[in-house]
Amino acid sequence: MDRLIEEGHPVVMYLGHYANWEYVPAVVRHFSKPRLCAQVYKPLHDKAFDRLMLKVRSRFNPVSLPQERVFRTMVRWHRDNVPFIIGFVADHRSNSSVSHHATTFLGQHTPFNPGGEEIGKHVNAAYLYLDVEKTGRGHYRMTLKPIKPHSLEGDSPYTRRYYEMLEETIRRRPGLWLWSHRRWLYQ
Repeated sequence: MDRLIEEGHPVVMYLGHYANWEYVPAVVRHFSKPRLCAQVYKPLHDKAFDRLMLKVRSRFNPVSLPQERVFRTMVRWHRDNVPFIIGFVADHRSNSSVSHHATTFLGQHTPFNPGGEEIGKHVNAAYLYLDVEKTGRGHYRMTLKPIKPHSLEGDSPYTRRYYEMLEETIRRRPGLWLWSHRRWLYQ
């Protein structure tokens, strides 16, 4: 992480709803370089619950960015030479029934939103995957792995490779993935 930041790359970190993803903001405590850590979130309809979730998610001082502000904020930070890491929990279902991007994930035709990759291109980002292993009750090992697509040809190679890496993680211990969030609502 520190090397990527020193080289001038903002970092787009992909992760999934796997194990306790709410611990993820703590990962930045282990690095010295990024001045800003951000996480993308979708504001909840219940304002009281939204405030509670933001309080829980800001325990380690990340910036919580609503989805609609992510692009402008990342471009501004990059323009101002602010080193940053931003996390995308990218395994949720696509926001609409009409998605122009799809892959095979866990044996299912899966529409996806390539937002993190598309925004990352505008700021010359490096793409990392956060692999999580549960090592004991309340204990997790988090490993940052570079996302290296098999080929840069075609549609959304980094996002597709992320889905492959996430599938490997899920197959290792399926019970830790959030199966209840209606991933395949749209076919």
